[in-house]
Amino acid sequence: MDVCIKGELEVIVGAKELGVSIVIIDEKSARNFAETLMLKPLGLFGILKLAKQKEMINEIKPLIELLVSKKFRISEKLISQLLMEVGEN
Repeated sequence: MDVCIKGELEVIVGAKELGVSIVIIDEKSARNFAETLMLKPLGLFGILKLAKQKEMINEIKPLIELLVSKKFRISEKLISQLLMEVGEN
């Protein structure tokens, strides 16, 4: 089993055992699986949006640019969608 998948499954199982409803997961297949178990997956973009809404950060775009420069795989479509949602076109 892939280590990433194993780790994400541990997050899901732990959340169910602890009665937690939100899990931090980015992997699409693990997010889908979490949803089937009535969990709400929150990924990196969700965390960044929440941080901006709570005024913990002013802008998301520089953080996304830093992630991309460090080879974090994010689709341009998702980046554009996120930046539009938070008013950083």
